Amino acid sequence: MADYDSTPSPVSGKISKSSRNATRGGMQESASRKVVDNLCIIFDLKDFGLNSMDYPLIKNLIWLLSKHYPERLGICLILNSPTIFSGCWLNEVTAKKVVFIGSQDDLVKYVHPDILPNL
Repeated sequence: MADYDSTPSPVSGKISKSSRNATRGGMQESASRKVVDNLCIIFDLKDFGLNSMDYPLIKNLIWLLSKHYPERLGICLILNSPTIFSGCWLNEVTAKKVVFIGSQDDLVKYVHPDILPNL
């Protein structure tokens, strides 16, 4: 896989900022506040097709997370996945962090509705 260190992307910027915010939140921990130091990634695969998949983006994301943030992934929620899509290509540790969700209504089991975008 290509080394993406020399090609910063909007994705790497967002992940880096999220990671800094999580770390900063951890440093400001108080007894009454739960610290969040993991990422929650949501993929909505509605209207997904092989022709619409951005392979370089996905490769960059996987490379970036595994190289720079290997333990930051808390959960990956995959919404509206086609029936042939599965997590069989993931290693066992990562597969435990991936949840396939049938509808947007099920997202609220994992993410507070106030922070979800209107889809």
